[in-house]
Amino acid sequence: MHGRCRTAFLTLVVVGLLGAPAARAGTATDEMVTCAAFGPKRPGTAADRAMGDRILERFRAAGLETSAEEFHMPVWKPERTALSIADGPGRGAVLPAESFAYTGTGKLTAEVVDVGAGNPSDFDGKDVRGKVVLVANGGTYHRTVQVENITARGGAAMLYVSASPKNLIQTGAVRWGQRPPASIPAATIGTQTGEALRARLTQGKVTLALEVAGERVDAVTRNVIGIRRGTTYPDRYVVVAGHYDSWHGGANDNCTAVGTLLSTVEANKDQQPAYTMVYVGWGAEEPGLVGSYTWIREHQDLIPKIVLNINLEETASATFQGANPTTLPSVTLASGSTSPGMVALVQAGAITNVLLPPVLIPLAAYRATSGGIIATDTEGFYGQGVQGFTTASTSPYYHTTEDTQDKINLADLERVTSFIQQITRTVQVTPPAALALREVPTVEVTAPKTAAPGAAVPVAIKLTGIDGRPIAGDRVLVLAGQRDNWAVAESVATDLGGGRYRWTLPAGSTDAGITDIRATTATQAYFANGFGRIDQRRGGLLPAGSACRSRRVLDLRVPRTLKGGKRVRSLRATTSRGKVRVHTGTRGYTVRLDLRGSAKGAVKVTLRARTNRGTVTQTRTFRTCMKRGS
Repeated sequence: MHGRCRTAFLTLVVVGLLGAPAARAGTATDEMVTCAAFGPKRPGTAADRAMGDRILERFRAAGLETSAEEFHMPVWKPERTALSIADGPGRGAVLPAESFAYTGTGKLTAEVVDVGAGNPSDFDGKDVRGKVVLVANGGTYHRTVQVENITARGGAAMLYVSASPKNLIQTGAVRWGQRPPASIPAATIGTQTGEALRARLTQGKVTLALEVAGERVDAVTRNVIGIRRGTTYPDRYVVVAGHYDSWHGGANDNCTAVGTLLSTVEANKDQQPAYTMVYVGWGAEEPGLVGSYTWIREHQDLIPKIVLNINLEETASATFQGANPTTLPSVTLASGSTSPGMVALVQAGAITNVLLPPVLIPLAAYRATSGGIIATDTEGFYGQGVQGFTTASTSPYYHTTEDTQDKINLADLERVTSFIQQITRTVQVTPPAALALREVPTVEVTAPKTAAPGAAVPVAIKLTGIDGRPIAGDRVLVLAGQRDNWAVAESVATDLGGGRYRWTLPAGSTDAGITDIRATTATQAYFANGFGRIDQRRGGLLPAGSACRSRRVLDLRVPRTLKGGKRVRSLRATTSRGKVRVHTGTRGYTVRLDLRGSAKGAVKVTLRARTNRGTVTQTRTFRTCMKRGS
């Protein structure tokens, strides 16, 4: 998970909770332990693959219809992070630091300025232009928003102070993985390192030297799915899901949820549900909710039929005083949408299972403290108007190497699991109308079904409020991606008035393939998204092909006559790395890309052809590709 829902509810105490009997360890605990034993489960790795296989195995054992849906995505491969004090108090000191995923890269030497939690108001009266900006772990205020605030004000880099004991460094992503990476370097340091740096700032100006090196590489991971068909409402769906990837061992984040998911599947194996139950282990949540967004995009036909989305996130952790666990059960919070029928289910389940508090925090309230995002897999569903809720809990070991099973309150894990199981049963006697409530606008994306690779493609977007009226004046961010989740373009749409917006896929930005479009609007009042798709597999200079940088010399062939009758009269090529030459032959052109001696990393080749019907441009990016399960 990417954020924490810390509210005043954390201070509540229910006397009856102290006398609650400890729950007997069961499948949830067993599966949590098994999951944590796999260690880091980063997308595309062997542990990630093995954990997905484990979930599929348990789904099959419970008699579910199973499938695994693979998808490509960029993963961050760090190479070097170096941080030191270049000038001022403590000059020459080397500070332990790590890079965030999807950070910008490069070297810089600049003055450091402290802006606290990095909220917009924290920048008042402070000039951060060209400086390294020090920010604290803001609790719910998310690091992806912090880095955007810094970038918007001209900051040169972000330095994030973790909130963990033992000077542990908290990791994570500073951009959702489907988006272009951040434009500035972003690194993270431990609490004690941050305190020492702040102490030096009280003594005088401090200049830091920061270097961040790494690259995004292509990886393949999966969403793993188990289905049990409904009897009364077979074409209406309840989705119960949690992510199984983790930065480190992830006992709490998110092996507790894996345990809850698999325990619920086991407990319900003899159930004949009224609704079709869809159980999912999401891949790649940690890099930016990639798995859940991919599933939503690929199953747009099912989204209007989902009556409830139950997102399992960190379903237990111990309560801590400093670095030491206490004897009190932890407070596991739930936040969600506001359908009265769903809220009643959640509150009844919380009361029955002695959860503290029996309150569902509206996702709108969560967004108000996070900077506008919903940092878990419920975000995409909420943005599509699906009713649902998510669990969450807090731990000072979040996203560190010490998120281990000894930090888990096992009685709490079993209690929360019982809570989830109860809701999966009581929802079966709740009619769809009792769960229905749309609380976000509708975002409609319209684009041509087909276009040539590299073409400039117009995209129309329509925003409609829950009252049926058009919404004008919003900021609509449009993201285009290929190869499942690799960004090729992102910018803000033009407001045409009357709830209509226009965006153009830039000419030359795409290769031969499927191009997915996502339009998102996010205000203080709501968050909503919509999806579109363009088939650009035919009509370009190059056919669809491998995007992996597998050889040092690559030959690309362009025919003289393209599909559709266009005749190529001349061809030019440019490359971001190495050397490129165009050789003219009787049947066409050969573009030779020579990467010998060039630095590793992504290589972008752009071809521009003059034809008898105008100019055709196509871009192909060759990337480092991980071997599956490596």
